[in-house]
Amino acid sequence: MRRSIMHKQPKARFKFWISALLIVFVLFGICARILDVIFPINLNRISDKSSVVLGKDNELLSVLLTQDGYCRLGSKVSEVDPLFIKILIAYEDKRFFSHFGVDPFALVRALIQRIKSGRTISGGSTLTLQTVRLLEPRARTLSNKLIEMLRATQLEYHFSKQEILHLYLTLASYGGNLEGIRSASLAYLNKEPKQLTVAEAALLVALPQKPSRLRPDLYPNQALLNRNKVITRMEKMKILDKEKIKEAMEDKIPHQKYPFPFLAPHLAYSFKFQYPTQKVHQTFIDKTLQLQLEALLKQQAQFLERSQTIAALVVENKTQKVISYVGSADFFAEHKFGQVDIIKSYRSPGSALKPFMYAMGFDQGYIHPNTLIQDIPTLFSDYAPKNFKDVFHGMVTIREALHHLTG
Repeated sequence: MRRSIMHKQPKARFKFWISALLIVFVLFGICARILDVIFPINLNRISDKSSVVLGKDNELLSVLLTQDGYCRLGSKVSEVDPLFIKILIAYEDKRFFSHFGVDPFALVRALIQRIKSGRTISGGSTLTLQTVRLLEPRARTLSNKLIEMLRATQLEYHFSKQEILHLYLTLASYGGNLEGIRSASLAYLNKEPKQLTVAEAALLVALPQKPSRLRPDLYPNQALLNRNKVITRMEKMKILDKEKIKEAMEDKIPHQKYPFPFLAPHLAYSFKFQYPTQKVHQTFIDKTLQLQLEALLKQQAQFLERSQTIAALVVENKTQKVISYVGSADFFAEHKFGQVDIIKSYRSPGSALKPFMYAMGFDQGYIHPNTLIQDIPTLFSDYAPKNFKDVFHGMVTIREALHHLTG
């Protein structure tokens, strides 16, 4: 009888602790869920991306800055060279696809190294933790690091690994006001990040480490050293073969920063203000024609009076698609109010209606091309209309009058 009672007691204690642990886990889950609702992840920075205007064949026409003054272009994993993704994960967070936002192995390794050497040799940061810092920048304190770890698990709960990579690829800093790999690739390499060499991919992996100190246009030597550091690590990890490593080491660092395209600016800002939540605007603008027309109007504006400007809208007759849009001759000419879109502005039609009025007269038989009319100064109360070139031609035929409209 006594042995039976003693045998039941351990079982009862075991069931008690199991029940207690289950209760603790349930309470922990409830608390975590409540905190998740009360303190949601701040996604304001990812929603405030640069507006871009695309032309025919998806050619990039214009890039506008965000409200906080950054060039922040969205980049999905599918839009980036797989080689870059491979090097990024190998260099920054090799267990990215297996951890829950925080890598316990990396944290333990970093702690042991710090205890042995007395200084930080390697960090325990993951790409998820870095993304948390990009979304919600904080001072580097111990308490904030703990908050970031909680935020990292929260991010992993709400987003897939691919979505977290998308956040990182869009928000990573690359020096100056550049954020996101696409911004960096266009600015430093003058190309989309879809196809990168080993050297280019390694450079773009290295830059976010110290973006203000590794800009290749300002500090090419430092950029070179850190790029080669990434390449060397890839060799040790056997990510790349020796031939590719050798070629990458010999590649030069880009020494300049390319300007972003700024074509059809009036149209770009019109889209931004009319559709503030839409970040990509597709048009039928022909980039080559747009460049030619903007240059032509800017050249011709030199022969006008100081306050005068020119605008042009080109429509393809067959499809009725707008293939070029120039709102003024010079967007930055303040004395000409260059940022005013003349195409959309309310103004006097001037002589624009004359051909239509003459055509109506021809149709109704009131006039013909050789009918004589007076082109002389006329005063209507306090209004004295003038010709475009301030020249009056006296007695002319309607044929000559129509010619002067275009001459």
